[in-house]
Amino acid sequence: MDQRHRINMTSREFFWTAGSILLLGVLTGWGLFSTPGLGEDLVVNTGNVADWLAATGTWVIGFGAWKYARANHEHTVALARDARIKELRGTASGLHVLITIVSRAHVPKLSFEALDETRQQFGLDFKSDMLVTALERSLHDLRLINWLGPERALLSAETLARFTRSEFQCSSFEMRAVDALKDIEKGEHFELESGTVKALRTSAEKIATTLKPVADFLRRERTRVNKELEALEKRVSAKALS
Repeated sequence: MDQRHRINMTSREFFWTAGSILLLGVLTGWGLFSTPGLGEDLVVNTGNVADWLAATGTWVIGFGAWKYARANHEHTVALARDARIKELRGTASGLHVLITIVSRAHVPKLSFEALDETRQQFGLDFKSDMLVTALERSLHDLRLINWLGPERALLSAETLARFTRSEFQCSSFEMRAVDALKDIEKGEHFELESGTVKALRTSAEKIATTLKPVADFLRRERTRVNKELEALEKRVSAKALS
């Protein structure tokens, strides 16, 4: 049996049990070895020695049975609590993976926002090398995503549908980005308002829009799981200190 779940006896319970056993021994000795008539005189108004012995024995047996039943119940509760903690930790790990996926899928939109911010901050004209930086950063993160992991099971039906849709949107963005990088490598220059740049920006924004409800769902689930896990772990710590 797990050391944490062993049967414990408080000091008060120990002394009550020990006292009862001692009383049982005293009464037995009194009845067997006392001067004839003396033991009977002691209990003449409250019952004979056999009654006392039976009552005390019944109490000790009953207390032992209650103590065992309580310890067994506490052990069962502790096992269920440990199993729940393990389950919640697994869920928290899966949610972390999903949140990372959503964050990486947002990188294309964030890359275009960074491009715009840099231009505005330093008053720079749009150049193809800026687009290259944004696209390479986006492709790096998108290629790290594993869309088919087991953590998908943590999503609701609605968020799973959005998650799957965003997978195809990311694939579409990736193909557009690869084609654009190939054209730039061949010497083609893209203007900020060119159809290719607009299409890439729109594709990135669609991914973010599709995943926003998924991100909100994952944040709520993470808060719920962490709150329950923290409460259970506090109970375990308090039990260990008691």
